[in-house]
Amino acid sequence: MTTSPPDLGTSVPRLDTIHFNSTKTCNLGCAFCYDNAVRGRTELLPLETVRQIATDAVGLGCRRVILSGGEPLSRPDWQDVASIFDGAGMEVSLATNGTLITAEAARFLAGLRHVTLSISLDGDRETHDRLRAQDGAHARTMRGLRHLQEAGVEFDLNATISRDNIRDVAFLTKVARDFECDVRFSLLHPNGRGKDMDGGRFLEPAEILLLREYCHVARRRAVPIFLNLPPLLQYVEEIIPGRGAACGWAVNFCGVLANGDVTICGVASSEPHLVAGNVLERPFREIWADAPLFRETRSFQVDALGGICGRCAFREICGGACRLSAYRAEGDFLAPYELCQRFYDEGLVPERILDPVSEPASN
Repeated sequence: MTTSPPDLGTSVPRLDTIHFNSTKTCNLGCAFCYDNAVRGRTELLPLETVRQIATDAVGLGCRRVILSGGEPLSRPDWQDVASIFDGAGMEVSLATNGTLITAEAARFLAGLRHVTLSISLDGDRETHDRLRAQDGAHARTMRGLRHLQEAGVEFDLNATISRDNIRDVAFLTKVARDFECDVRFSLLHPNGRGKDMDGGRFLEPAEILLLREYCHVARRRAVPIFLNLPPLLQYVEEIIPGRGAACGWAVNFCGVLANGDVTICGVASSEPHLVAGNVLERPFREIWADAPLFRETRSFQVDALGGICGRCAFREICGGACRLSAYRAEGDFLAPYELCQRFYDEGLVPERILDPVSEPASN
């Protein structure tokens, strides 16, 4: 979608980040889990396979791994997994619900060379426990935050915002201020179990604009809040260019699922049309280099995006936002991003900031 990063002496784009769902097991039962995680034991990639993934990734220029799941700490050997990537020289970015972070786990994390943590917290005790389908989940997450703080490990909070918890935004802001950490609000998306949620739980454009305004005012008061919206829907001064088009998938980013499938991103499922290969059958480096799916997606150009995305002034830095969402909505990787298209269709995007519609050539 954009110009590839400097290559490695070949036409293979330099890899920046892999999103590794190290297990499909989770100790909670979140209503919107993108991975459809389960509470029972699941198959795990052997550590030697994980080590080969890390070796291949570093050879491709990779600097960071997002360790997620499921719940990554529910994997019995999670410290070994983290140590493999840390020992390979990669930043370990751990995405966790925080309930399994003990004092010992926090001390281990403090000993890694470069680690960042994103802790899921969706509201106060009542809201969080309901959304996470487990009484006491909130208390255990808060305890985990205190263990991290005592060990000197920095973290940020991540909340999935819907009509179920939009009233908890102020509470979450206070928690972030109390712990002196950032907080990231992401809108509920119909991925995984989220596809089965009542559509009335998704925010309407007017509610999203109110949330945007809240975050804008808070940021002007030096509260570190980030709202995960595409640039077209952000205040201009708050646009943060990412690693490339959208999240950088297929250009410098990909996912590895717990069963070894290599996908366009970590939120993608094992649907055959979203899988480029499997590390149990073929080396990760080869899948990244020449899988037909990746070759196809790397050929996309932002000017070919449909609908509002093709006319957007920010398309070069945005790349059409989440292409997985567009694909799942329309069956087309080049379809417009559904949220931006809806804002436009409802008259919430002024024409003056868009590229004009091309006139058909005259005969």
